[in-house]
Amino acid sequence: MKKILIISLLLFSTFMFALEQTNFIPNDGILSVEERTPGTMDITVRTTTHNGQYAPRHCFALWITTDTDTFVKTVERKALSYMQHLVKFMQMTGGNSVGAVTGASLNYHTTHNLTWDGTNYNGVEVPDGIYRIYIEFTESNSASGSIPDGPWTMLEFEKGTESYQISSDVDTYFHDFSIDYSALVPVSLTNFSAERVDDYIRINWQAEENNMAGYELYRNTNNDFDTATRLTSNLIPAMNMAVPSNYNFNDTEVVAGNTYYYWVSGMTMDASGYNFGPIDILFDPVSNSENVNTPTINDISNYPNPFNPETTISFNLQKADKVVVKVYNNRGQLVRTIADQYFSQGKNNIVFNADNLSSGIYYYSVQSGSEMYWNNMVLVK
Repeated sequence: MKKILIISLLLFSTFMFALEQTNFIPNDGILSVEERTPGTMDITVRTTTHNGQYAPRHCFALWITTDTDTFVKTVERKALSYMQHLVKFMQMTGGNSVGAVTGASLNYHTTHNLTWDGTNYNGVEVPDGIYRIYIEFTESNSASGSIPDGPWTMLEFEKGTESYQISSDVDTYFHDFSIDYSALVPVSLTNFSAERVDDYIRINWQAEENNMAGYELYRNTNNDFDTATRLTSNLIPAMNMAVPSNYNFNDTEVVAGNTYYYWVSGMTMDASGYNFGPIDILFDPVSNSENVNTPTINDISNYPNPFNPETTISFNLQKADKVVVKVYNNRGQLVRTIADQYFSQGKNNIVFNADNLSSGIYYYSVQSGSEMYWNNMVLVK
């Protein structure tokens, strides 16, 4: 028992220290810039000849540097004994190809599809910031230390908490260039709200999360987090599902006529802290007869489950309302929006056809107003 108590105190101390080190995050689900955000970058580029005479036909290299040209990591190098002819590459990297995709020179030009995992050649996650992609190929012999006959190009990009896509032709010899950067932030909060329910306030939020330990709730009668009261004695455990997770907390210690401010504080498994808020609400309770909190949507299911290739998603509405139904894969990525329209009161059915999808577990959300429910289904082909 004593050991458990000591561990709990250490975790709590670490959590409070982490909260003191982090910036506040506005109530829009967007994280402030972290020092090192895990993520991946998919890079595509197609090269075309500049009519050089060198054989093999195509030596190629793509590498990452900082915005001051400090070498970070080679992503791909297609040259073995002819590597010295990639002069720009050799000058900037010294030929360092640790962790890169490597191979012999090519006899043709092609489209290169590559992925950078955000680490340096030592496998360490690099800090967020501005970086550069360098690309070089050569079809001609070159003298060591001179600018090669073959072309090279450079493009700057940002590594951070925001995912994005870029696509364009770079120049004469580099085409169909695209970057698809996916930031893996531990938590993104959405639908953070407070509502009056009879004689208490319910705080709701939805989180897309990865490697989260849990959440704490804080409250104050003014917009000051430093003097706020912690409402939760223990962490609300994080679900860490592949789809957004819904959370709520009932604050019963409220007084009529007061305006309350609320914050959600999330803690990762490694004790990093993220603060969201505040949101505020005036607590002015009404009688039970005036405040009936009956769910407007229920009896959500799909049949058959497992299915191939069609299943019918059913739900019951207490009154006619707009309903949005979305399907996600097991990575939490949106596959399809299958309904976004008004439905009549009573039981409603939607047929989902997955003929063009592969076998696996899928999730679907059914949303009516502020209510959202999740179920899973299995496609077996």
